Amino acid sequence: MVTWNSPEGNTCKLNTDGSYMESINKAGAGGIVRKRTGQLVMAFASPIQFSTNNYSEVQAALQGTLWCCDQNCFNYILELDSMLVVNMILGKKGNEVADSLSKYATTITEKVTFLNEQDLPNEVRGPLKNGQNASPNLQG
Repeated sequence: MVTWNSPEGNTCKLNTDGSYMESINKAGAGGIVRKRTGQLVMAFASPIQFSTNNYSEVQAALQGTLWCCDQNCFNYILELDSMLVVNMILGKKGNEVADSLSKYATTITEKVTFLNEQDLPNEVRGPLKNGQNASPNLQG
């Protein structure tokens, strides 16, 4: 069972989540802001127009963060369950090769699969070589 852990001091906690229900093609964002005591400050549920869980997760975090900023509530912790979205928000590095491939994809008209390093476009080989000796980035 997942339990809520209270933040320290005067900090509030914003918990958000997003979902996409493929069977009905609907997405939603939800969140709650609570004080250290667990007392509700604000909660929201919002239908949104996205077609993946990750987009819904981002939208939920954005809506909650915007509310906190609008209320001058800058002393808060954002907590969500998508590591992908957390890494996007924190600007984590370590995905340079995939990033280079996605940028390369904007210059072509059909899908391409590469099975050998030497077949990769030049702009992708650099990040691949630079990352081969790197250790995983586990900072939080």
